[in-house]
Amino acid sequence: MYAERIKKGVMSLGYAWLDSITFLWSDKVKLTLLGTYRALIDSYKILIVKFWWILIPVAFSFPVPREIGLLFLIALTTLAVRPSVGKKKYAYFIHFWRFFVFYFFVVFFFSSFVYFIPMPWAWRFYVWLIAPLFWYILFFASDAYYSYRAMAQSVWCAMKMVFYNYPLILLILGVFSIFELYLELFLDLFSDKAYSNLIEFFTIPLSASILNSLYIQRRHDQRDLYQEG
Repeated sequence: MYAERIKKGVMSLGYAWLDSITFLWSDKVKLTLLGTYRALIDSYKILIVKFWWILIPVAFSFPVPREIGLLFLIALTTLAVRPSVGKKKYAYFIHFWRFFVFYFFVVFFFSSFVYFIPMPWAWRFYVWLIAPLFWYILFFASDAYYSYRAMAQSVWCAMKMVFYNYPLILLILGVFSIFELYLELFLDLFSDKAYSNLIEFFTIPLSASILNSLYIQRRHDQRDLYQEG
């Protein structure tokens, strides 16, 4: 009985992983890339026009530590790349106040968890597993912002999305890591450290746009998997 369940589970996982890879050769890639482009442009416009002050702590660690600026940048980016029928004015972001409360709780949990992992394994573990899981928790939670209970259930949904789509996520992370490495090498040519510090202002919306477009498409394709939360 248990052997049959294990066999069925392994076959289901294998099919899901194969499906995640073949996704790259499907017609849905065009829609995903188009969604990524639109989300990226919109997020840059919103962050630069409405939240330009985030650049100050990110670049100069003033008037608050740089890490605080990056935390707010990630939260604002999550909501900026999220599809919305309404205009994303300041009232739009204030409407998600429950999400911000949940977000900082998630940040505290992940920071505490990674703290106990020996270096350099902590960084590797973060890049290849914690980072995508963290983003997908935020995406699911932003769609369930109306209830703390619903946002808590988003953790389980995010775990399933990462687990069943990990080969595709791993490939995307690998390509993005190479891109980020070359971008860092380019910015290191500048003597002013502020220029190098600004890399996250551009790479965070980029990574969020890519993963969010993938999130939208895969959640639609695998809706039965996340329907029960």
